[in-house]
Amino acid sequence: AVTFDRFSASSRHEVKQELINRAKKGSGWSHILIYPEATCTNGENLITFKAGAFNPGRPVQMIGVKYSGRFNPAWVSAGPSLFHMLFRLMCEPYNKMEIDFGPIYDPNPEE
Repeated sequence: AVTFDRFSASSRHEVKQELINRAKKGSGWSHILIYPEATCTNGENLITFKAGAFNPGRPVQMIGVKYSGRFNPAWVSAGPSLFHMLFRLMCEPYNKMEIDFGPIYDPNPEE
């Protein structure tokens, strides 16, 4: 996992460089999963992506995750505690999750 402090410019720069290094062909990382916004929405719309995932200049595929049913296990720091969320998640007989795969964006050399 690569984590960063969004309030630290040096931390953001280090993560950007780490993503570029991992995305290079032959680096041993065939795929990298990024939650670029590290946030949740109402599930109805996409929000603006930051440039970080696109910096390496490699193909990017956006994936949307949507939960439906009585319980949405997407956790946010301003919401219930992590323990409370895990407890509720374990009390559900099943949780339904939809995954939408967007088209692969392959940047051209100028980008």
